Amino acid sequence: MGWTFSRQWDTKAKMVEYLQKGYENGTEFRLTYENGQNVLWTVLNFKGDLLIVCDLIEPSANGWGHKTMDESMGPYYYSCPVRFLELTDSSPYVNHEWRIDVLKYHAVRQTA
Repeated sequence: MGWTFSRQWDTKAKMVEYLQKGYENGTEFRLTYENGQNVLWTVLNFKGDLLIVCDLIEPSANGWGHKTMDESMGPYYYSCPVRFLELTDSSPYVNHEWRIDVLKYHAVRQTA
């Protein structure tokens, strides 16, 4: 899946608001967390299953854009809140290898 950019998202705040509203309208929205590093983490209720979604957010000359990935894709981003892992333990979309890397990421940050 590629990137989507739009001039209507002329600020990061508008991009994040769009993503949150889109998730609220398209599926049951649960929880989001923006890590300040242009990654938006979301837990969605997708057809009765909880799913972790990672949206990369980036500026360009054509406004802000996003690239959406879910946990099953094993995104190379690990700042997902640990509580999101706990919320979605029983999801059929769980990627155990990715979750181990998320836990390692947070363990290193706690010891630094």
